[in-house]
Amino acid sequence: MHSKPLFYFKKASLISATILLPFLVIEIGYRIVDPYPYYGEDITKNRVNFDRHDPLLGWSGVPGEKGWIYTRSNRVYCENNSLGFRDIEHDTRNIKPAIVFLGGSYVWGYDTRTEKMFVNLLRDKLPGFEIFNLSNVCYGNDQELLILQDWQNKYEGQLKLVILMFTDFDVERNSSNMQCERWKPKFEITNDKLVLTGVPVPNIGEWRDEEEPVSNDTDSWRAKIKKIMFNSYSLHALYDRYLHIKYENQTINEKHDENEKPYKATKEDLILTSRILEEIDRIVGARGGELIVFFIPSSLDSKVESSYHLEINKLCADLGIESYDLGPYFEKA
Repeated sequence: MHSKPLFYFKKASLISATILLPFLVIEIGYRIVDPYPYYGEDITKNRVNFDRHDPLLGWSGVPGEKGWIYTRSNRVYCENNSLGFRDIEHDTRNIKPAIVFLGGSYVWGYDTRTEKMFVNLLRDKLPGFEIFNLSNVCYGNDQELLILQDWQNKYEGQLKLVILMFTDFDVERNSSNMQCERWKPKFEITNDKLVLTGVPVPNIGEWRDEEEPVSNDTDSWRAKIKKIMFNSYSLHALYDRYLHIKYENQTINEKHDENEKPYKATKEDLILTSRILEEIDRIVGARGGELIVFFIPSSLDSKVESSYHLEINKLCADLGIESYDLGPYFEKA
């Protein structure tokens, strides 16, 4: 007859094995098909290591900078070219027709490995073109206009297309002299002309030194336990999805909060954006190219009451600019 301690030990071992084995299978599966390591909630490495103050643009990429960028749930290796763009090195003497991409985080490839950036995937499919990625995180159409003005003086080849990836945030960015907690230039319409204001952009902000270590509060026992637990890919994935659901519910509740109304563009804001797009189109046309605008579906589309796709699409039609809404294609995918 078995002793009670041995009986309870075997029973506990059986229960533990019953729980542990399925967990190990799930954990192995996550590590194979869905690598999703935990890098901490306070470990986010600000992109100032890849950006620098720019008196014209507000900020621009540091030429030749390379290294890891950390987000709450990912780690991406990034590398700037000699002009400060997250792009390949280009031979300005190359006579291949050029396709230029303008945009913000989506085009820059935030949280995306270099080989998975859609601009790079497209480059592999179109070897007959020289494809430029002139984007940067948080850039608005006004900064994209300034970038294009500078680029056109450097590339000698034929300009085929300029593809501008437009988001809902662009209207607000064009109408503000600060975005992402950084100062930026701003165009105004004076005497029916676009006039650049706010330049030189003041060097106000915290541009962290490259050697400054990434801060992370690991002193509390809760932080230590969380770090140990989230060495598990599957536990971290579950926690991240919990935060996602929590954020969605919080955003829905904020829609009904009178003090948390989403940004609503005025008629003047839309006119300013229209004039900026018109000037970009003029520059592209002068080089013999064509401007195409693609509307990127925002992650906030289901939460924000006003989307500017219809308004901007009409403005593009009035200006003779070809435009496409990617929303339906994203929904199918």
